[in-house]
Amino acid sequence: MRFCVTPAFTLLLVASPLLAADDPLDAFPAETGVVLRIGAPSETSGKVKGFLNNAAPRYAQLSDSLGPALGSLIGNPTLAGIDPKRDWYVAVLPRPEKSPSIVFAVPTANADEMKKAIGKTYTFADFESWTIYSLDAEAVGKVSSADRTGSFRTTLTDRVRKVFDEGEIAIVLNVPSLRNTYQARINTAKEQIVKAATQVPPGSEATPAMKMGQEYNRKMIEELMKVVEDSKAIAENVSISGDALRFDAIAVVEAESGSAKFLAKQSPSELPLLQKLPGGRLAYYDMAGDFSRLMTMSAQMTLAAYPMNEKLQALVKDLANVKFRELAGAFELGDLESGVIRGVSLIDVESPEDYRKLARQMVEAMATSETAGIKQEMSITPDAETIEGVKVDLMRAVVAPAPGNEAAGAAKGVMEIMFGKEGMTQRFAVVDGLFVQGIGEPGVMANAIKSVRGNGQSDAAALKAAATTRERLDDKANVLVLFDLPRLMGGAIQLAVESKRVPLPIDPEAIENLNLAPSYAGLTIAAEQDAARFRTLIPAEQVRGVVELVNVLQKAAPKRDPAN
Repeated sequence: MRFCVTPAFTLLLVASPLLAADDPLDAFPAETGVVLRIGAPSETSGKVKGFLNNAAPRYAQLSDSLGPALGSLIGNPTLAGIDPKRDWYVAVLPRPEKSPSIVFAVPTANADEMKKAIGKTYTFADFESWTIYSLDAEAVGKVSSADRTGSFRTTLTDRVRKVFDEGEIAIVLNVPSLRNTYQARINTAKEQIVKAATQVPPGSEATPAMKMGQEYNRKMIEELMKVVEDSKAIAENVSISGDALRFDAIAVVEAESGSAKFLAKQSPSELPLLQKLPGGRLAYYDMAGDFSRLMTMSAQMTLAAYPMNEKLQALVKDLANVKFRELAGAFELGDLESGVIRGVSLIDVESPEDYRKLARQMVEAMATSETAGIKQEMSITPDAETIEGVKVDLMRAVVAPAPGNEAAGAAKGVMEIMFGKEGMTQRFAVVDGLFVQGIGEPGVMANAIKSVRGNGQSDAAALKAAATTRERLDDKANVLVLFDLPRLMGGAIQLAVESKRVPLPIDPEAIENLNLAPSYAGLTIAAEQDAARFRTLIPAEQVRGVVELVNVLQKAAPKRDPAN
């Protein structure tokens, strides 16, 4: 056993310096703010072409010019002297009072030939088999003198480095360096954003509702800025294959920070409610974790519209104590008669019947509200209907008539288009331990109930497409989103043409004739102890569908008169 281990261990010790020596990250100083990696152009160009052949065949030949285009990016369009089989790197060194310095690290087959092609306006330095150069001589000096212990590589954790090393294109941000360099600008930007979000419009008085809304905006901005302050590193890559683009990212925050404590409360889930939603819809979402902060934000938004409603304020406090486990929903397009918005949501909550009672009470407390002269009325009728053997509550929200008020008339018109002439209609029920909500005509709720019970109507092709995308995302996550952008765009265009409110010279049949097959782009977000991971998948079918829709719009667009 000893004779087997020792030679292998010795070989590893000998080989390690050789493997590490060819890494340009060791050349960049620790204060480097951003590093971009471009995968070996000879391989990346081929992968881009393979993807375009499936996603947009008429544009596939554009990939042939990718190499020269990347060469122009690094000041060497002819790619003279460059080794095209190895990755390129671009570093950004932040400077507080000046534009950042851009430094290139490019693998060379012939360094002298490459330097000659780039020209004397650049300052050069050699690092192992890499040529490092920049228009900023001082930056090149910093790079070439960087020692191993103070290099950019030492700032990267294994998790961040893994994301950065994968894919055809990758980028990593050294957030502390950027934050320290630009802290004054960040503070100024924060002040300006807060001022813009909380100022009272000229000629207006700050009403109680407006003041509460301003306070909500201020807190939201502070929460976002706190995330910036807590951030440690961000890395993202793009992987290109013939059938999809995949984006992987990780955002790491400082240990023991407020953001880290928030992430530690979020337990990723397999998100089982997704399987109980109606199949074949245009968009889906599913969320699991600790919803206390989300509920607090939602409560603040609600109270901003009803600042003097003491009954509602008490109910909102009750809402803060509700234990939500998972929230999921699906969306589809309807028609102009009954409303274009149709949706289903499922809520896994600790006590669904108690939550249903609370929902009833909150609707009753919000019976009327007025914002900018637009009055909204809400009503709820408990157990108003029986659908699929289930007693269902019926809630309606309408814009109250206001003769002479153009804004109210416009709002009423928009609501009728979105939800139908009867206003926004929602149905609530508890089915198999889940709080189920349907928006739209009665059939939406009927199919939602059937789907929860496992016998809803679904499109087999759409189900397969959604499952295919889901399998390529993270198995466990806190947030999942699936959407079919081409079919969503196509349906929206058809409705716009049918409404005759938008002057689109398009025959709706031109959209139907595309026969857009179901496919889904997807996103997952998964929390870790002090980080969040993101994965986005864009299938080639999604890009192809969007390109086909754009072609239809271009053909329908009025031809310009060359004389004008």
